[in-house]
Amino acid sequence: GIQNGANYRYVDASTYLALPAPRPRILLIQLGILGRSNQSVGNDSTFSDGQVFQVLDQAVKIKTPAANSPKYARQVVTQTVALRNTFGERGQ
Repeated sequence: GIQNGANYRYVDASTYLALPAPRPRILLIQLGILGRSNQSVGNDSTFSDGQVFQVLDQAVKIKTPAANSPKYARQVVTQTVALRNTFGERGQ
C-alpha cells in the first residue's frame, strides 16, 4: 500500500519499482499464501481438479492431478501488515 499525496492504493512490487523517483512511501504490505493440507482428502468429489484460487491480485490454478491421485484441501490466507513508522508526515 502506497501513499501518493492524499491518495492511497495497492500496487505490486514491479509497478512500484517502475514509478518515477521520488517514489511514494510504502505504508502497508500485503502477503498472500495458498496453503495445502498435509494429508489427502482421498477422492472427495467436492474438491474439483480445475479449482482456481484468488490470491491477492492473481488467479492461481492448481495443477491437474493424475487420474485417481489423492486430492488435497487448499485455503488462501492473506495478511496486511502496517509499517508503523510510515504514517507520520514526511520531512522536507
